[in-house]
Amino acid sequence: MSIKFEKFNIIDLSDKEYLKWYSLMSGSRKQKVDHTSLPEKKKQTIAGEILAKKMIANHLNVPYDSIKIIEAENGKPFAENLNIHFNISHSENMVVCVVAETEIGIDIEKLRPINLKVAKRFCSYEELNYIFGFSPCDKDFCFTENTEILTRFFEIYTKKESIVKYNGNGISDLKNAKISDKTKTYYEDGFIISITN
Repeated sequence: MSIKFEKFNIIDLSDKEYLKWYSLMSGSRKQKVDHTSLPEKKKQTIAGEILAKKMIANHLNVPYDSIKIIEAENGKPFAENLNIHFNISHSENMVVCVVAETEIGIDIEKLRPINLKVAKRFCSYEELNYIFGFSPCDKDFCFTENTEILTRFFEIYTKKESIVKYNGNGISDLKNAKISDKTKTYYEDGFIISITN
């Protein structure tokens, strides 16, 4: 089965479109926007709403303004009274969404320099060997701009994140997430996107 995702660059979100889609949001989703102080985060939430509603409307052949997105107790959004699954992710100015008839998880990360100490928290020994290309020692967990290492790190990270989102677990379970062939990874415009279905 081919899974399609869509992207939205928040730079393209006009004030008029922002207000239109905000007005269509459920109370809990509006609260999420209202309680976020960063304009970028507000736009990411609105863009996620736009993508989800348009993709669900297209998939189910229903009007997008009839779709009500609310959040479950664990914070995961879902379309009320519709038998459809979707997942949203964002990184910097890019927001992605995927829709399916079964559970699905998506994650996106911008390829960027990072301190690799974070890899110790999220990756198994085998995954660290894959990321570095060898068995790393303490001096290897440092700030890096090495594109090959960063690509492998974000590939592992997005795969694991999409898996925990698929399972409905929190990020605290990321280290224990087991990568499987259910996860596909895409490389687009400096971003790495992984989808688990």
